[in-house]
Amino acid sequence: EGTKKPHDSDALTPWLRISEQEPQEFRSYWKGLQEHVGRVKEQNRKVKEEAVAYYDLGDPKVVATFFKTGNGSHLSPQPAGSFSLRGEGKNVFRNVYPAGVYSHLISDKHAAVMGSPRMTAAANNLWVRAAGNKANRRYAVRHYPFGGLLHDNHRL
Repeated sequence: EGTKKPHDSDALTPWLRISEQEPQEFRSYWKGLQEHVGRVKEQNRKVKEEAVAYYDLGDPKVVATFFKTGNGSHLSPQPAGSFSLRGEGKNVFRNVYPAGVYSHLISDKHAAVMGSPRMTAAANNLWVRAAGNKANRRYAVRHYPFGGLLHDNHRL
């Protein structure tokens, strides 16, 4: 059974690297990783400042402004480090997540629909960060959902 090389975006990669590298080599790697994180944080700060709307779904006050429905028991913000489990198999953990709202932490059978507060989009682009197995992400214009026959459904 092959294993794939861990990517630096994986939170556990530094711990794997520390056992594979000499101390000086690891210090250099760690310093580079810290510099990269600093650049990413600065870029994210700029993007948030320039965004028409930015929703941090780890913030309970923001989540309270959303329309939510579904049978998922976690339609409230969950802390960073929340995780989902597989029902069977060797790899028990499905994923570990950043702070946000998740419907499937207990079961894949749980589902949810969330809608943001109304907003006016002045630009031609809409960026959404979402995850899901066979989930959909779609936008609505004047309460008409774009998806299906006329518009791409954007299946994740």
